This record gives sequence, structure tokens and C-alpha cells, in this order.
Amino acid sequence: MAVNNLFKTLLEKAKFKFVPVYDLKEDTIYGYKIIKDFDAGGYSNKEEVYDLAFDEGILEFFLVKLQEKVYQTAEELGYKDCKLFHTLRVNYIDDAQYFSSATERLISTFSLKKENIIFELKGACDWKNLDKFLEAVDENDDCLIMFKESAEFPLNPNMIRYLDPAFIEAMSLESVKKLKADKEVESKIIYKISPNEKYSKKELLKMGVDLAYTL
Repeated sequence: MAVNNLFKTLLEKAKFKFVPVYDLKEDTIYGYKIIKDFDAGGYSNKEEVYDLAFDEGILEFFLVKLQEKVYQTAEELGYKDCKLFHTLRVNYIDDAQYFSSATERLISTFSLKKENIIFELKGACDWKNLDKFLEAVDENDDCLIMFKESAEFPLNPNMIRYLDPAFIEAMSLESVKKLKADKEVESKIIYKISPNEKYSKKELLKMGVDLAYTL
């Protein structure tokens, strides 16, 4: 009961920040990256929340309820028809079929365009943790996927070439350079600009960045 109350509180107090992702070539807002915040629920570290949900066996349910709140917020802010980037730790998701079916229902309920839903797959480092997820998501075949690089989960070049994700978020400009040098990679490259970086849009475009956001 205590655990159920905790997650109910986390869902009620969760906040969402919609960070604009810019198309550097067109100089327009391409979509919004959704940043989840559980500070008001007593958890400043999001990974602790997902770890706890995973340990309790309710991660997929919790993620779906978060998605529902995200879409409600997007509707209120007038972002419902924009491209929305959701970060998912795919190595945590066991019941991909449930997650995919529930996502399909939410898309229908909120009258969203599937092509505007982008799943950022964090932890997509080997075939084992991707296979079931991608098989389930294929049923929502208009939804796009993005591989997200991190120090914990580096990009797998063979996986990128084979699966051809629509987007790749590189964690460094060195990674951007390597991706652009690979002629088999056709994904749009996204880069997070840190507050201390002062690159112009023209400079980032020249380095191979297609989309960028500041956080």
C-alpha cells in the first residue's frame, strides 16, 4: 500500500518541461523534448524513480501513466500537434507488448499523430534488450525511434546501420563527427548544447548537427 501511495504521489506531483528542439537548417522549432521532474515528490534523481518502479514490477504501467500526463500537459500548452521526444530506458522494459498497446490507446484517446511521437531509446546497446521492444513498437509503425548516446550506453555502429533510426542524439561533437563520417548513417543528428557552449547555429551545422536544444 505504501508503495502504491508513493507512485500515486509521484504521478500527481510530476512536472514536465517542454524544451524546444531546433531545426538548424530551417531555423524553426522542430519539436519538444520532454524533461520529467520528480523533485516535488521527493526524488531529485529520476533514475531512482525508474529503478524503484522496475524493482516493484510496475515500470511499464508507471511509464504509461506518465505519458498520459505528458499528453494532457501538451494539450493544455498547445503542443499536442508538435513532435514530442520521450526518453525510454529500453533495457528496463520487460513487457514491451503492454507498453506498445497502451501507447496506441493513448495516441487514439488524445487524437495524436503517430509520426509526432518519437521514442528516445536510452540503453539501446545490444540486440537482446531491443528485440522485443522494437517488435512490439513495429505495430505502431509510424512512431519514430531515436538512439540516445550516454557514457553508460555508447552507440553501437552496427546496430545503427542495421536499424536506421530516424534520429541519433550524440553526447559529444566528436561523436557527431564520427557519425557524419559514416556514409551508411542517414539519421538526423541531435546535439544538446550545454550552457557553457557558445556555438552558433552555422557552426553546429558545419560540424554535422541537424537538430539542437539547450539544457
